[in-house]
Amino acid sequence: MTLAYQRQSQPLRDPAKRRLPAPPHSTEAEESVIGALLRSQSAADDVFDQLAPADFYVPAHQRIVAAMRRLYNNNQPIDTVTVVDRLHRAGHLEAAGGAGFVVGFWDAVPSAANVGYYIEVVAEHALRRRMLEAARRITELAGDLETEVDTALDQAEQTMLAVGEKRAGDARETLGGLLTAVLERLEHIETEGLDISGIPTGLADLDRKLGGLQPSTLVVVAGRPGMGKSALAMNIASHVAANCGPVAYFSLEMSPTEIAYRWLAAQARVDSMLLRTGLTSRSGRGGADTTQIWAKLVQATNHLHQVPLHADDRSRTVGPEFGGCFAFYLVRGGLGVTCFHYIAGVGG
Repeated sequence: MTLAYQRQSQPLRDPAKRRLPAPPHSTEAEESVIGALLRSQSAADDVFDQLAPADFYVPAHQRIVAAMRRLYNNNQPIDTVTVVDRLHRAGHLEAAGGAGFVVGFWDAVPSAANVGYYIEVVAEHALRRRMLEAARRITELAGDLETEVDTALDQAEQTMLAVGEKRAGDARETLGGLLTAVLERLEHIETEGLDISGIPTGLADLDRKLGGLQPSTLVVVAGRPGMGKSALAMNIASHVAANCGPVAYFSLEMSPTEIAYRWLAAQARVDSMLLRTGLTSRSGRGGADTTQIWAKLVQATNHLHQVPLHADDRSRTVGPEFGGCFAFYLVRGGLGVTCFHYIAGVGG
């Protein structure tokens, strides 16, 4: 009892005296990036293609880089004089450390040759800080008992996804870079002897019309009811999954089990109604031999087991929750093709 009393009577540490670790950052890398911007005009293309002022941790650095970015966007030179003048005009010179502080960045890095490495360091630390902020926000959502758990879960998913989207959204591509990628793609097509530039659908006539399924392109299959739109989309999906990459099939009309029935029937080349009514329903009445049908089904099942086809269990969700369904696959390696059945039902 005496020991317990002594432990309880010990004075608590003053919370104000506890020093929390600083968020991930590298002051030296930030200074090197700013120094490279002052030393080389060409470094600005790389820096501002990959970094934003908010990616810098030190507030003074944020103001200086923001001034440099405005000069860059206005096609004006970036040097100590123009940066100091821009900060002075904006009323931020004192907050940025003064003219002497800005001039000192010239000596922070001997040359701009390694600016790519400095950019990577700053970008990585900025991403980690956004992850910490997202984790803090998710912790708050988990502890808010007044918010419905489904709503909190959706907001948590969106919060974490926004971290990656922020990194992707900052990227900009020049026409020269895009043309280089186009030429490399054309060279690959010629070297490999390919007939199309996109993902083949398995339908030669359709591929000749479309050139295959092109990246980031929306293809709408339209027609009257009963014309075979779903069958066409599912056959294309199975071909792509078997030959090119993972496919996710989201349906607002069919359950995953029904989708599996259709895929199995199509792969086995048997009437899908046989699977619904039972293989023995036609036995002894001039129907197909069930032994042959079973052999086809087993062979088709073995093939489909090896194919990265996904029928989402949450395919009936719409609105913001759908983003979480789609992102589930993106964080696990991405998708070759995504099928929506039907797109008019996807809202939010």
